[in-house]
This record gives sequence, C-alpha cells and structure tokens, in this order.
Amino acid sequence: MKRLSVIGFMICLYLNGMAGTAGMEAVKRRLCESYFRVLNNAPELRAEIKQFNRGSRNPDIMIRELKEGSEEEEVYSYLSTLNPEGNWPDIFYDDSSRSGWQPSFHAERLLCLAKAYRNPVSAYYGKKDVREKIKQALAYWFRGNFRCRNWWYNEIGVPKMLGGVFLLMESEMDEEERGKAIAYMGNARLGRTGQNRVWLAENVLVRALLQNDTLLFIQAREEILRELKIQPEGEGIKPDRSFQQHGSQLQFGNYGLAFIHTMAHWAWVFQDTEYALSPGQIEVLRSYLLEGLQWVVWRGYMDISACGRQLFEGTQRGKALALGKAVRNMMLADPAYRKQYEQFYSVHLQGRKPGRGKIGCRFFPYSDYGVFRSKKWSATVKMSSTRVIGGEIVNSENLRGDYLGEGALFCYIRGDEFRDIFPVWDWQRIPGVSCPIGGGPFGQERRWGIFQNTGDFVGGISDGRTG
Repeated sequence: MKRLSVIGFMICLYLNGMAGTAGMEAVKRRLCESYFRVLNNAPELRAEIKQFNRGSRNPDIMIRELKEGSEEEEVYSYLSTLNPEGNWPDIFYDDSSRSGWQPSFHAERLLCLAKAYRNPVSAYYGKKDVREKIKQALAYWFRGNFRCRNWWYNEIGVPKMLGGVFLLMESEMDEEERGKAIAYMGNARLGRTGQNRVWLAENVLVRALLQNDTLLFIQAREEILRELKIQPEGEGIKPDRSFQQHGSQLQFGNYGLAFIHTMAHWAWVFQDTEYALSPGQIEVLRSYLLEGLQWVVWRGYMDISACGRQLFEGTQRGKALALGKAVRNMMLADPAYRKQYEQFYSVHLQGRKPGRGKIGCRFFPYSDYGVFRSKKWSATVKMSSTRVIGGEIVNSENLRGDYLGEGALFCYIRGDEFRDIFPVWDWQRIPGVSCPIGGGPFGQERRWGIFQNTGDFVGGISDGRTG
C-alpha cells in the first residue's frame, strides 16, 4: 500500500510538472506574439505610435517601448549601417550618462531587428542575412561588457530589451550564445520595491523561460504580482487610486504608468493558463485605470502634474499613447468591462466627445492632487505637504522643477495647450504658484533631490461634483 502511495505521489509530481511546462510554453508563445500583435485591432493607435516614434531618442522607457513590430525603412537603416564588428557608428558606446545611456540604443535596435525577423508579415521574416546581422550585434554586446553608472540600465532597462531578443531568437542561438544570454539576464535579481520590483521580476521570468526553470518562473510570476494590491502604507496603488513611488510622491505618469502598462500586459499574457490573474487582481487593475488614471488624461494628453520628473519632448502625448496601449491590453484581459475601457480610450485618449467622460471634481487625498472637469475643460492642482513629496530630481532630470508641487494649476480645453513648453518656460512662474524669484538652489546642477512643502495644512474636499 505504501509503495502504491509513493508511486501515486510521483505520478502527481510528474503530471504537475508537465502541466507547468505546458503553461510556461503557452506564456512564452504569447509573450513572443506580444512584440508585434497586441495592437492589430487598433490601427489608429498603431499608426500614431509609428509616427510619434519616428526618429525619436526619447529617454523615457515607456515611450521607447511603445512600438510593436518594426518599420521596414527602420530595419533597412539598421542593417545597412551595422559595421562588420557588430556595432553602429552613430552610437557612443563609451557614454557615461546616467540617463538616456547611449549603448542602450544598441539593445533597442537589436530588438527591432529580432521583431522583423520573427514577424510573419515582415519583409525580413526569416531572412538569413538578418539573422547573421543580429548575431553579429549580439556578439559585439557580449564582448563589450557595457555597464552604465545607473544600476537601472544594467539590471532593468537593457535586460528588458535584450530579453525580448533572446526569446524571439531562441531557436537560432547556439549553446554558447544561449549560455551568454542566460548569464546576461542574471544581472536582474528579485528585490527592491514598487515598479522596480516588478521590472526586475519580469527579467527574472524571461531567464526562467530561457532555462525552462519552472520553480524560478513561478517565483518570478509571484514577485511580479506581489505589488498588485492596494497599499495604504508604502509605495504602490493607494486607497484613493493614486500611485506613489520614491516615497510619498505622486507617480501617475512615471512609475504608475509603467505599473499599469506592465500589469495589463501580464494579465493578457497569463490569461487562459494556470498562471492567470485572480478576479481580485483584475479588479485592482480595473479600479486603478478607471478611477485613477482616467482622471489624468484630457483629449489625448496627460496632465503635466501627473508626468513626474520626465518632462521630455512629446511627454504628454507619448505617455497618453502608452496608457492607450495598456487600455487595449485590459480590453483583452478583462472583457466583461470592455465597454468602459472603450469609452475611456475613445473619450480621454483619442479626444472624441470629451463631454461623455469623467465629469466633476476628484481629489486624491493620499497624494495632495485634485482634478476638476466640465464637459468643455479640465483643470488640475498639485500640492505637497509634510505628508506628500512634491517632486524630485533623479539623474539630473527635472532640475528646474522645484515649484511643480507648490499649487501648480493647469487648465486645458484642447489638451495640447502646454505641449513641449518646457525649454522656454519661466520655471519660477509656474501657473498657480506664488514663489520667491531667484536665490536658493533653483536651477543649480543637482543629480538628486526632492521638493517638499514644510506645511501640513494642505488638502481638499469634494462631493464628486464640486470641491
């Protein structure tokens, strides 16, 4: 009897292992498909993303990741300019910048070529010369041992792009290349907090797929979803559906945008497998989108106060496009609420009939942020206090943003009123802000820092209509 029990236990283990492997293969297939198929039913969004990203070197990773597939002229350019050594002449490989790190564009171009090689509708699909160019560029990367002074590129940004290359090219890699790919993905380790934790876990999950390591895959998947909950304390989605990271700091359009983009992506990738998200986890994503992020975009542009420190060229529209891609993923992952997502997408992200969208007054008490909307205009107010950080400088980004969290008031009718104003703005006369002119650390070269009000009498109240 005991022997039969042991045999039965071993059979169960075997069957569970087979089921886990089958589930991982399903995830891998869908993950590879996601590089060029998610927007098939959204031709307008796909076309605008194509136009928006043409020739762009925006350092915002969310905007750089918008593209699906590869444009033929872009692929041709990368193939024709690649040197025999496997590098591109217009990339400065000795760059020591902490933001917009030049060698990361090598990884981005590799992903572009890999997507073209694997996309059945591409003119470069399965072409031998494309495969050889990809191998040359990969070999150059492995030889170079390129490292950025900013840990994020080494552990998150570049492995995230190259992980896609490794998955798409997996069947074309020999054992040496495969070993180097797995070793490179080992730069990412589980840990940290908020969206950084999620990004790291994504890279570990890709390594698990390359290694066919079920236990590591499950561990990474659990780590990705660990942050998918309401967080009254610490970083993440707050009870009012705002998002905070780097302390008690509003991050709707930076880490919070990356969070919904990532989670909506995995909600679709894991769908219909044993790794699918629970109904409760889907509900958290739904409420964050519909009751949080839906308030910070107006007629296709994200509010400046929601963009965080990333005030680059095209930021407001680019972040709205990234949000649109997340909404499209949620239509697939949460089909019971497709109508609500479609309205969000049409009204707020495409600017069609804005009067049908969110109307009224919405205050986010955890983040000292308010939104006021009529059918014809939208206005936002961002504050800070002893409880809430007003802004930050990271890697010398946002050097003049000292007063963006001191009552900044932005009013929109068209949505694009402040488009790309940042280079010519008087940063000591932010709309709605009364502040000292000149003196202090304003505008000085600072790599790190936060901006925070020293008072606690900050806040707002609303009945949903007025406030």
